[in-house]
Amino acid sequence: MSDYIVGAAFPAAFDETAETGASDLKAAGFSAVALVWQENDRAALARTAAFMRAEGLTVTSVHGPLMPQPGIPTGADALWETGESGDAFADLIMDCIEDAAAARIPIVVQHVTYTTHTPTPSEVGLARFRRIGEHAEALGVKIAVENLELAPHVTAILDALDPNVFGLCWDSGHNFAYTPEFDPLALYGGRVLTVHLHDNDGKLTEGLPYTGDDAHFLPFDGKLNWEDAMARLAGAGYDGPVMLEVKRGRDVCRNIPAYREMGQKRFFAEAYKRAVKLTEMLAAAKNEN
Repeated sequence: MSDYIVGAAFPAAFDETAETGASDLKAAGFSAVALVWQENDRAALARTAAFMRAEGLTVTSVHGPLMPQPGIPTGADALWETGESGDAFADLIMDCIEDAAAARIPIVVQHVTYTTHTPTPSEVGLARFRRIGEHAEALGVKIAVENLELAPHVTAILDALDPNVFGLCWDSGHNFAYTPEFDPLALYGGRVLTVHLHDNDGKLTEGLPYTGDDAHFLPFDGKLNWEDAMARLAGAGYDGPVMLEVKRGRDVCRNIPAYREMGQKRFFAEAYKRAVKLTEMLAAAKNEN
């Protein structure tokens, strides 16, 4: 195995609790975990991070808010529109940044849109992200903008805002299923802060991106060209954690019955084997560059 840290996202692949998940994840061989912020329980992040660390897992990042909230029916889409809803959602992201800093988590992964009908990139949106970035910089936290169904909002932020604060969270499944013509790794080499690695069968639906194509299979269970993906990631200079964002309960996944039959322990063991294979491919590609 290479020297890459290998981790997985909580709670995406977990059965129920952080307690059983952390133990099974560690037993499978994983050494890191990515968490999700809970706006309704701001103490939860520090509590869960402490538990994961006690189990011997490194906490590499936390996923920030994206969903609709009371008074913010469009979720992260509101960031690009004028009005109080966008300001309120920016405040939520800054709350997450504060909690990440308090929990000693260095990266907040942030969706910058919510749907495929998102408002176009705007100066009001960029102004909000500048304010968010200033808050993050003051607290020593970096923001990893995740590539999503639509590319323009991601490029607007990464092209315009401070590269010392804003980087990329490369999501392999989103890239393959939603925007195969978009190559964020080529555009933002050297700025990849973390990754979400998972597989799918590609873009199966004509027209706008369809979220159902985003299946979150284990690597090598879909149609993604992993040799090419790891070569591109190596070419972007990435040497951070190899983080899986695989799911056992997503309805669109044709492998869900098999994943469920495995049980959590076996699923994690299999996921770890796939992750190790990715690290080996990434290391080999890096040596060739």
